[in-house]
Amino acid sequence: MSDIFISYASEDRSRVEPLSKALEEQGWSVWWDRTIPPGKTFDRVIEEAINAARCVIVLWSKKSVKSDWVKEEASMGKQRNILVPAKIDPVDLPLGFGLIQAADLTNWEAEKSHPGFNSLLNAISGVAGPSPKRDKSVERKQLTIAVELGNALAWPADVLALKYAQASYGVDRAVLQGLEKKGIDISERLPKPAGFYLTNSHGVSKTQKVLFIGVERLNQFGYPEIRQFSKNVLTSLAREAPQTKHILLTIHGPNYGLDEIEAFESEIAGLFDAVTSGDMPEELEQITILERNSARAQRLTQALSRIIPDGKLPQSGKSTTRSIGVNATERLRSAGRKSDRKPHIFVAMPFAEEMEDVFHYGIQGAVNESGFLCERADTSSFTGDVMSRVKERIASASLIIADLSGGNPNVYLEVGYAWGCGRPTILLVRDPSELMFDTKGERCLVYKKIKDLEKSLRNELVNLRERS
Repeated sequence: MSDIFISYASEDRSRVEPLSKALEEQGWSVWWDRTIPPGKTFDRVIEEAINAARCVIVLWSKKSVKSDWVKEEASMGKQRNILVPAKIDPVDLPLGFGLIQAADLTNWEAEKSHPGFNSLLNAISGVAGPSPKRDKSVERKQLTIAVELGNALAWPADVLALKYAQASYGVDRAVLQGLEKKGIDISERLPKPAGFYLTNSHGVSKTQKVLFIGVERLNQFGYPEIRQFSKNVLTSLAREAPQTKHILLTIHGPNYGLDEIEAFESEIAGLFDAVTSGDMPEELEQITILERNSARAQRLTQALSRIIPDGKLPQSGKSTTRSIGVNATERLRSAGRKSDRKPHIFVAMPFAEEMEDVFHYGIQGAVNESGFLCERADTSSFTGDVMSRVKERIASASLIIADLSGGNPNVYLEVGYAWGCGRPTILLVRDPSELMFDTKGERCLVYKKIKDLEKSLRNELVNLRERS
């Protein structure tokens, strides 16, 4: 019998056929034609088809919400825990079906990049497993992953994958500006969250194509969203460009304040999710993560080697634990999923080039070694309500570390808010004479050398741990 059974109102038949064809193109077999063989009764054929299916899709429309037959078929799927609902009209769901999230196909026109269609495919994969076509093909080649020092626009590959956070930043902004200079405007095609758009690079990058993955705005793009983003890169290309062999990615999160290693591991975890489920391009051989900062590239390479020592991702159907070990498997299970529940320390300091070594070598290492995520906020990277994110991360932090060197007003503002929230603080300064306002009477860690700062801060964090 078929992998998927589609339940729908007979009046919607013309709207169901394109969906059935789209699902069959993904490799699933679909039962939707209600022709009854001679000698069979309608209800018996329907029951047999539902019992044999691995997934039941119910299409809620103005007609189907009133159909007893559709509700009965949906109930059978729900009882077997294989029901995947979708709306093709903006309707209220029948009583008893409102707790299961429905994919939104109300304005779907058979396009593969539609967010609702992608949500539906992900839900089907979660219930029925990946399509047989993709599940079989991903076993052909071994997939390697590496961090390289380089410019994402100057590195040859098949596809450069970028996020589009409802505004342009960094590499995606450079690509869009490069296309505009060539007279190519894709602004109307840029994807909403959960959607994607694949386009030719037109020479703007050394890759043949550029993939934009729609995500939430930057101030909402945290660890869980990074994990989902990288998974969506592979699942989108599995459907749109299955012959892709080499994908380029960049690191997301640290440049606007997220913990560097946690953000990186969240991105790797999303790739694992797609690869181990078989939801990836059939011919994929290589994923390269590019970083222009040499010190960060070295740190990320070390982080990758702790998870995947041989640089080989486990294949579909293979045990992740057997492939990479128990400790690495647990890190990837939690990265992005449990990140927001991990204790973090918020660092208040300017995002300035002269402060980068202080943060990465004087503060970040000591914080991470003490068992905390290390976060800060670059207010220049965000649009919208910037301070809401800053205040949330300060209020939920275990501790605030503030470098008052240079008298940056934003740092003092963040310290004041931390004190107002009753959060414990550690103040740092190079020259005590620079201290202003009420901080003049507070205890500060005075440092001249970054190495001395890291040592003093590590001891301070150990003492705080022991007192807590």
